Amino acid sequence: MSTGVKIDYGVGRVDRDGRIEYFAEKPILPEYPVSIGVYVCEPRFLTYLSAGTDLAADILPQVIAKGEKVYGFLTKERHYDIGSFKQLDEAKDVLKPEKSRKKQSAVD
Repeated sequence: MSTGVKIDYGVGRVDRDGRIEYFAEKPILPEYPVSIGVYVCEPRFLTYLSAGTDLAADILPQVIAKGEKVYGFLTKERHYDIGSFKQLDEAKDVLKPEKSRKKQSAVD
């Protein structure tokens, strides 16, 4: 779980009267680590899985509610979502040597 992921939305806290007490646009909230989708499980964990279930949305909450021991690894490193070609290209750019990135920036 990463404590260094910028939230995609502005977030706020509203009091009982509807007054905004706190607001931040696309913040990093280290107190709410973000799942980066890497799971290491014991073989017996497979008994919870079935067709059509989502590991994060369905299974993990169920396992935790049953009192099973579930642990997370925290990192401050940024998480790179590669769910689109644009995001994949951005992640690839991060992995390039710094000299290559500077040359590419000069071309753009």
